[in-house]
Amino acid sequence: MLAKPAWVVFTAGPAQAERVHADAAELVASFGVAVCPHRVADRAAFRHTSAAGRTAFEIEPDGKAAREIVRVHMWAREQVNMATSEQVRGGNR
Repeated sequence: MLAKPAWVVFTAGPAQAERVHADAAELVASFGVAVCPHRVADRAAFRHTSAAGRTAFEIEPDGKAAREIVRVHMWAREQVNMATSEQVRGGNR
């Protein structure tokens, strides 16, 4: 058993490969490791931002790449009971 929470986040895979991701998640789960329900797909935005030394939020703040990062980030925060800045401002710690 792990002493600290750990999850696998699938990244850089095809955006439309549901079966591949399902098989990979099943394999990881068989080892007793949790899988994040959100993925970060291989998107052109990540290649372009990396080459420019910027982030998806800077290049395409409303794009799919930025949304995927937000989903993974928010899910991970929930897993470790970390309040969001909105919750802190609203007093929901």
